[in-house]
Amino acid sequence: AARGGEPGQVPGPAQVEAEAQEQTCVSNLKQLAMAAQQYARDHDETLMTANWVDEVMVYAKNEALLRCPSVPGAFPAYAMNERLVGISLAAVTNPHQVVLLFE
Repeated sequence: AARGGEPGQVPGPAQVEAEAQEQTCVSNLKQLAMAAQQYARDHDETLMTANWVDEVMVYAKNEALLRCPSVPGAFPAYAMNERLVGISLAAVTNPHQVVLLFE
């Protein structure tokens, strides 16, 4: 079944475009998170500061990752969880339940 549609129904162009945009945004967030991990490894296991965009771009090397097609005009289209700014990775309890970056 098409996502959000009836079984056997073919999604329309708008739905296909929206899903492609969502996939791009999720992919961008994953790549930014990997760059954040690289940053932490190089900085004594500490996350980025409030200047996270500049710091993560040293590793991501692609400003297009900061844009989300479903949020045109927003740059960056993502934000960092302010509770995690500059803290040690060891201080993050249950990291699999913590949001680092979000749209």
